[in-house]
Amino acid sequence: MPQPAPVQPPLAPGVPIMPFPRPTILGLGSPWRTAGRPAGMPPRPAPVPHPTPAPQPRPAAPPVITMRFPMSAVDKLIKEALAEDVGDGDLTTESLFPGKVKARGKLIANEEGVLAGLPIFKRVFELVDKNISFEPRATDGMALAGGQLVARVSGPAVSVLRAERTALNFLQHLSGIASQTAKFANAVKGTKTRILDTRRTTPGLRFLEKYAVEVGGGVSLQKGLS
Repeated sequence: MPQPAPVQPPLAPGVPIMPFPRPTILGLGSPWRTAGRPAGMPPRPAPVPHPTPAPQPRPAAPPVITMRFPMSAVDKLIKEALAEDVGDGDLTTESLFPGKVKARGKLIANEEGVLAGLPIFKRVFELVDKNISFEPRATDGMALAGGQLVARVSGPAVSVLRAERTALNFLQHLSGIASQTAKFANAVKGTKTRILDTRRTTPGLRFLEKYAVEVGGGVSLQKGLS
């Protein structure tokens, strides 16, 4: 008959119980790290080299388009537009922002397109108040993404608000022409076809609209009947 296992007598009171030793964990302080791998274990696999990512090409610089018209003609047009928009004054703005209240604004593209007319935009603020500071973040001819910062303005609140609508009207109109022209120019890229403009322009804005066509990649051909 099998003999029952001997029963260990209980420890006397006051005798401490010795804990079991903890197993060694691979890591810092492990004997495997200092004494090498045990015999019979396969060698560690060679590290797999990670390919170096190829450098991303830098975006092409926008074409440099020269405004071939005098700024005096631009100033005359801007002053007429301001007189039409502001009239005898902006009573609402002057009532809400008395004294020397300052304002800051950001010009942000709502959607992708080609920028045109930023120098005109800046000039509107200069003619309204020379104390308005202007910080461009883009240039004419640059392809913009939606949400991209184009410029910052800051200065007296009354002056900034007085100029912003007229400045935006010029910029949106010219950028719209440049963006639409760029779509046609890109469609015929690589061919001998060129996108030309015509005399069907807004009265008084012909020289600006033809400039926007050139910014968008078109060719300004017909200045007038002569």
